[in-house]
Amino acid sequence: MSERGGGSSPASACGLSRAGRWLRGIQAVCFVVAGLGHALDMWQEGWLPYDWAPLPLNVFWATLVVWDPLAAGLLLWRPRAGVALALVIMVVDVAVNSSWKAARGPVDWYENVPLQLQTLFFGFVAGATPLIWLSAGRAACATTSGATSGVAKAKSETAGGRPGTKAALILGGCLVASSIIVVLGLRGVSTQSNPRPVDLQGVDEEAKKLQGTWGVTSFEVRGEKVPGNELKGMRLTVKDDEIILQESETKKEEGRFKLDTSKKPNAMDWTATGPREQTALCIYELDGDILKLCWRKPGGNRPTEFTGKDTDGLLILKKQ
Repeated sequence: MSERGGGSSPASACGLSRAGRWLRGIQAVCFVVAGLGHALDMWQEGWLPYDWAPLPLNVFWATLVVWDPLAAGLLLWRPRAGVALALVIMVVDVAVNSSWKAARGPVDWYENVPLQLQTLFFGFVAGATPLIWLSAGRAACATTSGATSGVAKAKSETAGGRPGTKAALILGGCLVASSIIVVLGLRGVSTQSNPRPVDLQGVDEEAKKLQGTWGVTSFEVRGEKVPGNELKGMRLTVKDDEIILQESETKKEEGRFKLDTSKKPNAMDWTATGPREQTALCIYELDGDILKLCWRKPGGNRPTEFTGKDTDGLLILKKQ
């Protein structure tokens, strides 16, 4: 029986508790998978595996190997603490990642699948937070016909003024909507402060000049020149918008590129293909059959001059 004027029935209380358990379980699995991903990165690359990013970001992403599994464990055994930690992790993670991408310069935000999936999961966590919080405050549902004390407690709590399921759903919808607005706002800041180099006059013709195979005549990294005997097998191949740097018979860097001839020196964005779509900011200079290409690793600022001293690479190539 339900009390007139307020409270929830035993069935609705059980349904809320059951829904909360499912939501917590799904989130816990996702956080465990994310934590394992960071652990795998550490296993393969060391304690600070994201060396292509600034040190504070590298440290932040590395610490998620602890925070993600901790959130998963708390979601299962201390639901309210777990959902609070999960929400904090997702707010900070999405804000940091979105802001970092906005500061890197022109980016294909809508084509960045990892950030989109992370944003969707953020919306899921935010929307589920009120339901998990409410269900965690209620006693577990009775599993036998005589075990009804938990439901009675849930009824008394609801009658005492706690928001019901409808209010939780409304609050969840507001949180999802606000998270979408925040992320779209960050995307708007990105495109306004760093407009993408689309439809720039002369870009297509410029890209045509780079087509073909280029042999490496000089390669300098952080002030150190690669010995001449190691340059023999190195070459750069450009086909359409694809670019491949063959460093040896077994090592090569593949990606796609975009040019921006409105900047001086001419700018190139080199986005590596594969599971991590990281973009290196480059400058280039084409003089007949000689091509100069200078860059910094993803996360670094675009070079302003052709030097190998304080950049991650200076290539001088000749058309073959």
